[in-house]
Amino acid sequence: MSRRTIRGAFVAGVALLLMLPATRAGAPAVNRAKSAKVQQLQEERIATLRKVVAIAANSYVSGLLSQTDVVQANQALVDAELDAADSNARRIEILEAAIANAKQREELIDQRYRTGQCSSLDPLLAKDLRLKMEIALVKEQEAAK
Repeated sequence: MSRRTIRGAFVAGVALLLMLPATRAGAPAVNRAKSAKVQQLQEERIATLRKVVAIAANSYVSGLLSQTDVVQANQALVDAELDAADSNARRIEILEAAIANAKQREELIDQRYRTGQCSSLDPLLAKDLRLKMEIALVKEQEAAK
């Protein structure tokens, strides 16, 4: 399979996952009671996205994917975890871990940009993702009060 085919398939898959309805942090409180089937499907989705993130990271290191693809995969995983979370406390925990991860990724991307290994777009997209999660965290913390 060519690099373009692999990248196209990955991006299409992530785009489909991102289009799935997900409960966003900061959204109005709704009944989050879940059936066993929904919970099972959410756990399966999270496990699948963890594999996607690992493959994306390895593909990035191998030069098959861009950093943007890795960021999108990570965001899909965070969204799935937030959708499956059953309390504000759990959503806050997920967001705090995701923000710590995003900060590390942002620093690595900044280093790559300074050495000419990526475009100026990559650091900005990484920053946007971190800020998006920080906003969601603040909203979730406010909702918990």
